[in-house]
Amino acid sequence: MKLILRPNELILKAGNARLYQDKQVKGKLIVTTQGIYFIALKEQYRQFDIKLIYSEISDLDYFNTFWIIPNGLIIKTKDNKNISLLTTNNRNNWSDLITKMI
Repeated sequence: MKLILRPNELILKAGNARLYQDKQVKGKLIVTTQGIYFIALKEQYRQFDIKLIYSEISDLDYFNTFWIIPNGLIIKTKDNKNISLLTTNNRNNWSDLITKMI
């Protein structure tokens, strides 16, 4: 997926992340003024790309990897999907930013 911003949409934060679904996929997590995007780094994993607008999000939650590393973020959607992401930097910053937008 090529990121095409909508009119008046601004990028607020972007960084490396890993998506946990059927497999672990490396990519970029991008938070904008209008939504959240996950874009896989490798072309063969484009089916894992995600585009969410804030009205689709119902909740955010945390998880730890290896029971102790606080780097997991779960985005829960209104259609009962859970999107599990590992952030490479402070998940609280990501969560605070997303929470302000929803």
